Amino acid sequence: MATDTKGKNILLLSPLQPCSGNTATILRIRNGLEKNGMKCKVVDSTGILNHQEFTDNHGNTTYHLIIAVHAYKSGRLLLGTDIPYVIILGGTDVNQLYNEEDKMTVMSQAVHKSKHIVAFSSSVMNQFIKCWPDYNSSNISIIPQGVHVNPSSSFNLVQYLNEHNMLNQSFSSLHSNQIKNNDQIDLKELKIFSIVGAIRSVKNPTYILEQFSDWRERRELHNCWLLLLGSNFNDDYYTMFMETVERCPGVIYVPGLSSEHTHAVIKDSFSLINTSDSEGMALAILEEFIEKLDEVLENTDKVTTLIQNARDYITTSHCVDKEEQDYVDIIRKYT
Repeated sequence: MATDTKGKNILLLSPLQPCSGNTATILRIRNGLEKNGMKCKVVDSTGILNHQEFTDNHGNTTYHLIIAVHAYKSGRLLLGTDIPYVIILGGTDVNQLYNEEDKMTVMSQAVHKSKHIVAFSSSVMNQFIKCWPDYNSSNISIIPQGVHVNPSSSFNLVQYLNEHNMLNQSFSSLHSNQIKNNDQIDLKELKIFSIVGAIRSVKNPTYILEQFSDWRERRELHNCWLLLLGSNFNDDYYTMFMETVERCPGVIYVPGLSSEHTHAVIKDSFSLINTSDSEGMALAILEEFIEKLDEVLENTDKVTTLIQNARDYITTSHCVDKEEQDYVDIIRKYT
């Protein structure tokens, strides 16, 4: 425990939509800070109208530091505060909202008042520097998101899909006896490709749906399914998304689950896919995705190698303990 930060009061400000990455990130950071003896309060930035309301409700509390996720969604609330703060870039702030003049004006004010900026990756940091080239680079850190998983031991993906009539009858019948007997279901013959994330336009999961469905039907690989797991964040996009799902054989949509059940889904999936219009890496990978499907299905040695390499990378580059220490060091610097 960092004794020099013990007892510090930290306000954690973030959009807190259910089952979102921002929520998982800020709660994980809170847990790390509390382990080091700090007192933390988590506040949902989406539930506060403007910076005056934020100041009225939180400005009189003795916080030593504010850690805020998203330069616009949280940054807009910090314009009138005298409490020192750190901004964690959310991604869409620097990748999309910088194109909107009114939001860019607000973000610029928030950024230039901040003590420090945190980016999850070098690509996000580089985009930030393009937006605000005059920001002191010594006050920018890259802190990759820590990865901590806790899959539910009681959640069975195939059973869940069958109970909700999401698999076709021909596949359900293969497992009917196992399901009735509550036995552990063998997932080996079922290949589930999962996309986990809120259903919103910036993530644009429809990018891959029709291509996957066409590939599945063309190859008659009816044991392959594309599962989309996430809450509805936008009614207009959600309507279009559901229309696409309904016309694509082999595509399943599941509303958001708890983090433990979500981790169980990922664990039982053959592959995890990321889609995003604001993340260049995600789009670049998806442009090659369909042509690689056959290869990963047929080359078990390559799959084994990919899994091991991914595990090694996560262990070294997304360590929760390292993430915790990095935030403790920032708090020690500014309090």
